[in-house]
Amino acid sequence: MNKTTIAAMILTTAHITQVHASTEGFYLGGQFGTVKLSMADVGINNRTNSYGLHMGYQFNDILALEAGISTNVNTTDKEENIKELIINEKNYSFINSTYNALSLTHMALGPKISWQFNDTFSAFTTAGISYTKINTKVQFITQDNYYPTNETITFTDDYTGVGYYLGVGLNATISHRVTCKFSYEHAKMTLDNTHIVSVHGQEKVTTTLSQLSLGLNYTF
Repeated sequence: MNKTTIAAMILTTAHITQVHASTEGFYLGGQFGTVKLSMADVGINNRTNSYGLHMGYQFNDILALEAGISTNVNTTDKEENIKELIINEKNYSFINSTYNALSLTHMALGPKISWQFNDTFSAFTTAGISYTKINTKVQFITQDNYYPTNETITFTDDYTGVGYYLGVGLNATISHRVTCKFSYEHAKMTLDNTHIVSVHGQEKVTTTLSQLSLGLNYTF
C-alpha cells in the first residue's frame, strides 16, 4: 500500500468523522406514531394516531435529559343502540346512536441513556415522570318514551394525573446535526376524574399508554 493510498484513506476517514452526529448540545425534534390507551375501569380501550414534540440536552455520548409532549388525533366512534336510559327520573330510549369522542395529552420528563453501536446507530433507554390529561365525551341522541321528541344529552369526563414511563429506542444518524429516532414508550398512572356527574361513574381510573413513534432530531 503506497503513501498516496494511505493519505487518501486518512482524508476519507476525516471526512466521515466530520458528519458524525453532534454528541453535545440542545436538540429539538418531532414525531408521529400510534398510541394505545387502556382505561379498563371505565371500559375504554382505544388505539389512534399521535404526534408530538420533544426537546432535550445531550451532555455527552451517554447521558441526556429529555422532555416531550404528545397528543392524539381525536377519535370518534358511532354505535347503534336501542337501550333504556333514565335521567332525572325520565325514561328515554336510544333512537339513533351514541357518539364517543376522546382526546389525549401526554407529557414526559426524564434522563436518557444511550449506547453507541457504530458511527450510524445507537440504542437508548429512558425513564421518568409523566403527566396525562384525557377528555372523553359521550353523546346520546334519545327519545322520551312519554313525549316522542328527540333530545341530545352529552356527558363529558376529564381525567388528569401523574405517573411514570419507561422507554427504549434506536437512533440513526443522517447528518452531523440530524438524527432519525424510532422509539417505544409505556406509561402507567392513576387518573382523577374532575367531573362530579360522570357517565362512567369512576373518580379514579388506572390508565396505561403504549406509544410507538418515528421522529427526527436536530441538534443545535
